[in-house]
Amino acid sequence: MDMYSGQFRRVERIALVQMCRENINWSDLGLGTGHLKAYLDQQRPGIYDVHIFRSNDFRQFCANEHFDLVGISTVSHFYDAAIEFGQWVRENGIAPLVIIGGPHITCAPDSLSSCFDFGVVGEGEQTFLELLEGFRSGFSQAEIASIPGVLGWKNGRPKFTTQRPLLPDLDRLPLPDLDVFKKYGAIPSVLLTRGCPFACNFCISFAMWQRGVRRPTPERSVLLLKELNGKMGGLKVMVIKDDIAFISTEYLRKVIHHAEQIDPELLSIPKVVYARADIFTPEFAQALKDFGVYKAVFGFESGSDRILQLLKGSSASVAQNQAAIDLAFDLVGIWVLGHLAVWLVRPPTSVANPRTCSRSSDAVCDGSRSCAMITTSGRSAWICASRLRAELSVAAT
Repeated sequence: MDMYSGQFRRVERIALVQMCRENINWSDLGLGTGHLKAYLDQQRPGIYDVHIFRSNDFRQFCANEHFDLVGISTVSHFYDAAIEFGQWVRENGIAPLVIIGGPHITCAPDSLSSCFDFGVVGEGEQTFLELLEGFRSGFSQAEIASIPGVLGWKNGRPKFTTQRPLLPDLDRLPLPDLDVFKKYGAIPSVLLTRGCPFACNFCISFAMWQRGVRRPTPERSVLLLKELNGKMGGLKVMVIKDDIAFISTEYLRKVIHHAEQIDPELLSIPKVVYARADIFTPEFAQALKDFGVYKAVFGFESGSDRILQLLKGSSASVAQNQAAIDLAFDLVGIWVLGHLAVWLVRPPTSVANPRTCSRSSDAVCDGSRSCAMITTSGRSAWICASRLRAELSVAAT
């Protein structure tokens, strides 16, 4: 089980792989692996040769390649595929070290598979750097396992060290490496902030970034968007998946101001922005329109107030969801996409039934297309679903 032996390892050539849906040319990629590569280049210039891949492309083009380390990032609904991928890397002798990071292992560290030497939990830049430095220095298993943010092994079981303090100033981080987006023709999924002040019981944000919100300066946000547009040779659409990136109308107006000063072309790029219904005001809707937003994506989650109370507490209601649709679509002409959370939980803890599901369906209005979303990697929702899955597996045997 404890595969890492602690001897000196020449760790220079690194593959960072983002798990994607198999056999589908999924063009939507996050910035996480790009942040890791840029941070390594900034902190240890010329030391690490880092390559970024989608899982599909890695299988196709790198089966006969050799790396010193393969790092895999995944969300929960690709975790089984990530385990199979990690096993495939080992069986084919592609890399002697296989590391897992990202939202799933952060939220469910006990699920660490034996095909992974270590896991990186939470914010990854500094943890991953120290992990690599430990490999190069020949740290023992115990020394590696003492690095904050590292998930290791002890007596055949996953063992987490301690939570790593969060990086205090996002402006001091380098802009993420963006070459992978041009390589794949992918649409960048932009996250500007880290953290969230809300407490939705199914969301990964608290586990990844904790409750406090860290936000770059408006000028820094504009520089990132400018860099994205330049790398892609002119974006046809820009997707900002951070629903609290513009939690304040004042902040968004400052971003617009800096865009006018630095690169006015940014304002003409059509944008899809994630937003929250409970803080959506007429002033905010107009600011989004001025920013070039043509579609807003809301986590409506349910058409039942009872379900919303359980999921989001007092911060959400069906009336607020409807008001957000009206403001976006009717007032400023922004199209609306609404996500509904769907999962199975056994009685008596079940909160969903045909009647409440029907209310969710009825809540989809003329100004909104619905998109079913499977809730994953959350706290209470994920734990409940995991227990159900285990019980069903036992019952089947």
